[in-house]
Amino acid sequence: MAVHSGQEVKLATEGNRLTVDIPAASIAGSGTLTALSVTDSAGVEGWKIALSGEAKLVGPATLGFKHDFAKGEPAPLVTSTEDGTTLTAADGVIVEGNIAVVTTTHFSTWFTMWWNDVLDKARARMDKFYAGTGKAPSCTDEAKAKQKGYKVTSDSGSRVYWCLGLDGSGAPQLKVTNARGYFVGAESSPGITPQESGANDLIAIVSNIIKERPSLAGNTVTLVGPGETVQYKITGSGQSGVRVQPSVPGYLVTAAQYAVDTLGEVLGRMGKGGMKKGALESLFDWESCLSGYSSMMTAKVETARQATTYFDDAVGTTLGCMEKAIGKAGLGFIGTTIASGISWLVSGVRTAMNGFGAAADTALNPSGYTIYVTAPTTIASPATAPPVVTAPAGFPAALSGTWCTKSDPNNCFSAAELVAQHQGAFVADTFKPDALGTTGYDICVEPDSNKTCDMAGTMLIEYFPAGVAWNCVAVEVKQKGWPTCNPDFTSAHITSKARIVILPNHQQDSVYHDTEPMYRR
Repeated sequence: MAVHSGQEVKLATEGNRLTVDIPAASIAGSGTLTALSVTDSAGVEGWKIALSGEAKLVGPATLGFKHDFAKGEPAPLVTSTEDGTTLTAADGVIVEGNIAVVTTTHFSTWFTMWWNDVLDKARARMDKFYAGTGKAPSCTDEAKAKQKGYKVTSDSGSRVYWCLGLDGSGAPQLKVTNARGYFVGAESSPGITPQESGANDLIAIVSNIIKERPSLAGNTVTLVGPGETVQYKITGSGQSGVRVQPSVPGYLVTAAQYAVDTLGEVLGRMGKGGMKKGALESLFDWESCLSGYSSMMTAKVETARQATTYFDDAVGTTLGCMEKAIGKAGLGFIGTTIASGISWLVSGVRTAMNGFGAAADTALNPSGYTIYVTAPTTIASPATAPPVVTAPAGFPAALSGTWCTKSDPNNCFSAAELVAQHQGAFVADTFKPDALGTTGYDICVEPDSNKTCDMAGTMLIEYFPAGVAWNCVAVEVKQKGWPTCNPDFTSAHITSKARIVILPNHQQDSVYHDTEPMYRR
């Protein structure tokens, strides 16, 4: 468009996406006014506005940027650049209807960051939380692992994938893949050791601030990202296991990663595109950021609704830390312009998360998935083998010998004596007790003519291999929902020693009745 001194100028691009208004007093000389649509290296669209010829801008001009504003959406961040690198934020951006208006005394290349565009991108990333991910891992020599005597059982469902085979050295190896769209905790008992996972710097950073505690001493918890696989080495004999379960720390790491990705999107629209994830992560002051969330770390997440609430809070907490991160990126000049936008963004993300409703409840359901690995019993060499104590025919070697409580040496159990007193007694079945890494034996003491027992004629024994801990409150109260353990024999368990516990046939009281462990004498 041609311009001349003393003549008012009104330029409008197609669809009025951009308007340029120059009062007559703000033009000196004659020339041409142009407004060209441009795109920067990060794909952000803008406008290159220029005067050519003898024309000069000698006073204020008004720029209008058209936008379909969402409800409550704050004014955009409007920036300009002379050299294509250094951005300057416009002061006093006002919204008039569907136009963001800026007054300027110079023309250059201008960019607008619309908060609803950022929110749309954030919503799209959110879909991944609630969608399944990953694929079943593959293991070599699965058949050979079975031939060696390794057995695997697991819960049903498609939230975890696994396989058991042999590694390159011929040692047994379990691979476990998290099929959820967010980080979960994988707790393994002694005898099954994590070797490899997709752990990243962000997990290390957050884990140093907020620890993921195992339910039992001696167990190990590994945070596993969406679609990632952990490899475990089977080092023990007997039964060991891995329980994969959503957790508050897992929700927090997921939310932290989401905030990092959102920050990358925002910075890309501010001329800071192309930053690597490690650099983005380092912009957050995680310790200060997560201090308000630390009180939730001891929370017990029992329902899908609670899980959704904690996850929403985690996302809100980490997104709220973006303002300081943007300042650390060298964009502190933006000031309050960014504060109102981030506040609106956090609110919009929370609203979007609540909108997922039942889908979120299903995806974030905190129920766990357990994999049990039974390894063949290791036989000691003749030179170091201890005296052999055999169990009666049909009874496992784990129950051989005589077992007594520490508090009363005369309170004992012996499978051999049981069979001598009840000649028809036999092990009817095995079961999965509440404690990970233990084995339960259902002993039919007084079988009927059909060789079956009712509950009154049954003895339930739980075997704890050496290295497997017990914590009644952690398992029965926090995981199973009992109000308390009374009595609680946690302190009577010596983790370094094998133990058995004779379980009550029924738990009919309002509290959980723990049982004193017995040790082989």
